[in-house]
Amino acid sequence: MNKELLELINLYADGELDRKDEASLFVLLSQNEEARQYFKNLQLVKTGIAQSVEEMPGHLEERIIKSAVNGKKENIYLSQKKSFSSKLPYAFAVILLILCTYIFLKFDNYQTKFETISNQLQIQNETIELLYNSMPAVEVTGQLKNKIIIKSKL
Repeated sequence: MNKELLELINLYADGELDRKDEASLFVLLSQNEEARQYFKNLQLVKTGIAQSVEEMPGHLEERIIKSAVNGKKENIYLSQKKSFSSKLPYAFAVILLILCTYIFLKFDNYQTKFETISNQLQIQNETIELLYNSMPAVEVTGQLKNKIIIKSKL
């Protein structure tokens, strides 16, 4: 299907095709099966949309006109009652925010404890190293009978 035929079909569906071009469109449609199928599908979509259009409530139209005349911005709801489901996402967001704050504070507390324990371990390691290096030397002496005596100098 060429672009010109496709454009003619779309113009016809939009109601923008001249009457003189309609005859040539239908001649071209009779010669092209793919174009006929596209035309049928487009017409089905168009009629489906036309049938599914709902009537606008009268009070909504009045509110729109009043807000346009008064120049005030007003929230327009199709239903007069706010349902619980419209407040549910906000409640969920608040609960999630509180939960995230709680977890953050707990994590910060554990991080502080971890740093304290890490510092204590480092101090203990240094103390052990200091004690190990400060131990007195050991004197090892031997005798002729292959007896080894070890004495520490304390």
